[in-house]
Amino acid sequence: MIRRPPRSTLSSSSAASDVYKRQGLGGMSDIRLKENIRPITGALDKVLNLQGVSFDWKDKEKGSSIGFIAQDFEKQLPELTYTDTTNNLDNNIDDVKTIDYSATVAVLTEAIKELTAKVKELEKKLES
Repeated sequence: MIRRPPRSTLSSSSAASDVYKRQGLGGMSDIRLKENIRPITGALDKVLNLQGVSFDWKDKEKGSSIGFIAQDFEKQLPELTYTDTTNNLDNNIDDVKTIDYSATVAVLTEAIKELTAKVKELEKKLES
């Protein structure tokens, strides 16, 4: 797993721009920038405990969307959840939670690999 900063409280001008500065849209991934690299373990269990939802934004101009509820997501993957203490994302709500969706891909990838290994193991049992 890529060593990320501990679950953070964002306090600069914008939570979204802070995540962008750390990872960028493409996400900096050069091994020369990393240390303490270790595989993600238990990804399938974490993913199985996530709940994807569809919803309508309270701001009707934003319409409908799909995603996760950050407070629930944080219970499984706290290192991918951040809190905007500056209230730049919504002036009416303190400490808005955000999710680093791009980093979620790594967890999903490892979950697929874990599931594939289980399927292959079951297939071998069926063949014998």
